[in-house]
Amino acid sequence: MQKRVTALYVLVCMLTTLFGSVMVHATEIKQVTRPSQKVESKVERDIVESPKRNILGKQEVPDSEKEMEHYLALSTTSGEWIQTDDGRWWYMYSDGTYAKNGWEYINGEWYYFDNNGWMLTGWLELSGRWYYLGVDGSMQTGWQSIGGSWYYFNADGVMERDWLELNGRWYYLGADGSMRTGWQSIGGSWYYFNADGVMERDWLELNGKWYYLGTDGSMRIGWHKIKYPGAYSGGAYYNYFNSNGEFVTDSDYRGCNHGYPTFGDYRYTIFNKLYMSF
Repeated sequence: MQKRVTALYVLVCMLTTLFGSVMVHATEIKQVTRPSQKVESKVERDIVESPKRNILGKQEVPDSEKEMEHYLALSTTSGEWIQTDDGRWWYMYSDGTYAKNGWEYINGEWYYFDNNGWMLTGWLELSGRWYYLGVDGSMQTGWQSIGGSWYYFNADGVMERDWLELNGRWYYLGADGSMRTGWQSIGGSWYYFNADGVMERDWLELNGKWYYLGTDGSMRIGWHKIKYPGAYSGGAYYNYFNSNGEFVTDSDYRGCNHGYPTFGDYRYTIFNKLYMSF
């Protein structure tokens, strides 16, 4: 009898040890699996102000293009778009939570979600910087025609202002970011921008009037020596431009043609002022 009791006790101990270890092992598996999803979600949600800073929560830009692709692949969210009855959109992650309060990189495009998780469209201001989100919510870059005006957004999606150089051409964007055309007074000088917004240089004819814009684009007034290949007197003409920048024509001269210098002691008048030849 005592032997049976002893054997039963040993059997119980063995079973307890065996099943106890299995339960502990199962608990460990559960604890390892769940946090792995949350770590992935944190990478997806490490959002800061600038879209480019969403790469693993770092502010540094990866050194190589391959590195950039790797980081973007890690930071790209996985989930599905959901549209409500009123037409608004939000984005649900694979873990059942949803995007909110920041930028998200989804299928190669940047989107911004407000505090309630709604995807935004149109103009967006963040920390004094302006962005534009298309009708599909994606962040826009490059030239964009909005409300009848042109705007330029850099690679980070930020709207540019002031002077802008692209491929050797200069543009001017006002305080509101809109591209300027025609005559513009900037920093005390006048500049002319054509219909494409490109700053003009050299000779410019408008409505039968001639103007001269320097290499910096600024309109010239007064006397200026402008060289021409094969021109008279060493290849240079002396030209006079009035206060409006208009080139003074032959009819405004006395004793001098075309504004180029004459030899000898000649005098001529322009707008009732006497000038000596050069």
